[in-house]
Amino acid sequence: MTLNFMRAAGLDFLITGLSIFYILIFAFTNAEQWSKWALVSIVLTQSIIMGAVIFSVRAHTPAIPPLAPFMISAILSIIGLFTYRGANTIMEN
Repeated sequence: MTLNFMRAAGLDFLITGLSIFYILIFAFTNAEQWSKWALVSIVLTQSIIMGAVIFSVRAHTPAIPPLAPFMISAILSIIGLFTYRGANTIMEN
């Protein structure tokens, strides 16, 4: 169970990181309007999946997975969604 969990978590973080990297490099820097929502949907999907796995491990095993980093990343993602003003407004200032 633990090895499978680590493999799934590693693959999840790799795919999520690569997706966010490509969106940031190509779409976000060009101020594409859809890039904000794509980043939010990727991060929230990853958060929901990892949250389900964390709570499943917590409920079915004696292990206590780290919940704090998961919650911090989800909260910072939501804060970023509501405070982002757009690349054009940042470059104009």
